[in-house]
Amino acid sequence: MKLPCSMVQDLLPLYEESLCSEESRQAVETHLSQCPCCAGLNRKLEIAEIVPDNTEKAVTHSFRKVRRRWIASILLVLVLLPLLGGVGYLGWNEYHKEGICFSNLDEISTAREFANLLADGKYDRVAEFVEYADDYQSIQDALSDTLEDNLPWVEAVQIGDERFMVSRDIAANARSMNAADFWRWLLTQYNGIFWIPAEAFSEIAEGLGSWEGDVWYSESGTYTRIETQWGRYVTGFEAWMMGQQSHKNDPVTLCYSLWVYPEMLFTENQSAIMDYAQSCWQSSQDWNKPYANMTLEEYTKHRRQEFVTDMQSLGARIAYKGIADIYWVDGWVIGVQLLFTKDGESTMIQLDLRILGDRVDIAGGQNQTNAPSWVNNLWNYLY
Repeated sequence: MKLPCSMVQDLLPLYEESLCSEESRQAVETHLSQCPCCAGLNRKLEIAEIVPDNTEKAVTHSFRKVRRRWIASILLVLVLLPLLGGVGYLGWNEYHKEGICFSNLDEISTAREFANLLADGKYDRVAEFVEYADDYQSIQDALSDTLEDNLPWVEAVQIGDERFMVSRDIAANARSMNAADFWRWLLTQYNGIFWIPAEAFSEIAEGLGSWEGDVWYSESGTYTRIETQWGRYVTGFEAWMMGQQSHKNDPVTLCYSLWVYPEMLFTENQSAIMDYAQSCWQSSQDWNKPYANMTLEEYTKHRRQEFVTDMQSLGARIAYKGIADIYWVDGWVIGVQLLFTKDGESTMIQLDLRILGDRVDIAGGQNQTNAPSWVNNLWNYLY
């Protein structure tokens, strides 16, 4: 059967899909072998059928590449997230000057090394860390003290209608302010280590807190009324607890502890205050006299040898060590917690270490209440 070109071209799609009859198939093939034009159309049709397959493969391949990149991006984020979080944490602490941060990593390392050596009983190595320059200077200052230097650090100031003994640290404020402003300033700046006349307190405290019985509560602190032979006053609750009944039994304690108190409390007990100052001055001279002629190098060597001997004789060991507080006070201070045990007794103490390069200054610390008696010796050796 001989077919015209127009009919063959109409049959080509059916031919390619094998949907035409056997007779039509043979006729199309015969025509294609003899007609270059229709044969060319057939090749284009074949290519058109192949292209979708190739396109699908290309799309699949591209999707796989996108998926791999997406997975790689997620993995990268998961790896970087802790790092970025750590950087943010360190940056926050750096800004607030507390905790682990960029500028105190060396100090923390030094503090840990100090604690490790102490826990291992390597007291000679520990002693090499300790800086004794401040102690040495304190001794020289104490030896040059006079009796007057041991008196309460106060001076007389007229405040309103009454004269008070005021700490020299704030005496200028007491002189430059009127009475109400000074008492108000004192109430908001300090934590109750003073006596305020009860009448003046009522005027300045209105709206700042409230009374519950004889106790006044506010954001500035907790205060209580006291009756004394010099009049009615209000004082910080902690100061009252520290010296309750002291205005009757031990006025000297109040004169040394309070920042503001009636001048009469001082003058009526001036003789006892002088005796106490004399005792303090003499004790200081006796304590520091053995070091009077030492140089700093000699003093440091002596203290280090003394530390090793004392710690070995104490016989305590450390069952736990760790970093506690980290804060900034004119430099980084690292709080190291140590659990000391001796003769079946244990107590936790904290050493506040100020790191000075490769040296350690034990700036202070604290221990648990009801600590064993040998802890007092431990503090004498360490601090």
